[in-house]
Amino acid sequence: MKITSLLYSDNYIHVISDAEKAIVVDPSAAGPVLEFLNESHLELTHVLITHHHADHTAGCAKLKKQTGCKLVGPVTRSTPLAEEDLPPDTEVIRTPGHTSTHLCYYLPKQKALFSGDTLFLGGCGRLFEGTASQMWDSLVKLRGLPSGTNVYPGHDYTLDNLEFCQSILTDNPNITERLARLRVSGSPDHATLDMEIATNVFLMCDTPIFQEATGLSGNPEDIFGDLRQRKDSW
Repeated sequence: MKITSLLYSDNYIHVISDAEKAIVVDPSAAGPVLEFLNESHLELTHVLITHHHADHTAGCAKLKKQTGCKLVGPVTRSTPLAEEDLPPDTEVIRTPGHTSTHLCYYLPKQKALFSGDTLFLGGCGRLFEGTASQMWDSLVKLRGLPSGTNVYPGHDYTLDNLEFCQSILTDNPNITERLARLRVSGSPDHATLDMEIATNVFLMCDTPIFQEATGLSGNPEDIFGDLRQRKDSW
């Protein structure tokens, strides 16, 4: 299996493919997907949707009409997940916080996590429908996936996110080194979960080292909520 990430504005559309068939995650537009499928001679079988926001679903109707693919996930706020429609070897992780019905998709054979707007590279999504407690619990779920898991997020906010992380942990060498590499190479479309654990402050709220370095202490849910509010006004 191959994973190709198409950047449309700041949205990532991820395409999972073999020699003949493809699965698309969060098509913010149909055009780039159809062009890629045509150039690669691929049949689209499934669209996986992490949440109902239009910048993740706008291409769904056209893709469904033109390819007959299955739509899997919360196309609207109230759409139930039909797990029998999932592609083989695909796991669903329920991650409320950004929205109340947000889903992430994990491919264990490829060690690939499609994290939508729950986990970004160096950051996490805003709290639109969920609570800080829900989002923290969701991030802890994702943090517990196997070492070496590749994280494919819904947006490219990486530089801004890591600059925020550095403002919180000013002397963290992992963040400093990652920022330096990013400024040279440009924004990546994915990173390993190990890298996120080492540099993403939103995954560190329950660690003594983080609490000592920042002076933030207490319930990790409250620390997370404080960080998210700071990022909202960053």
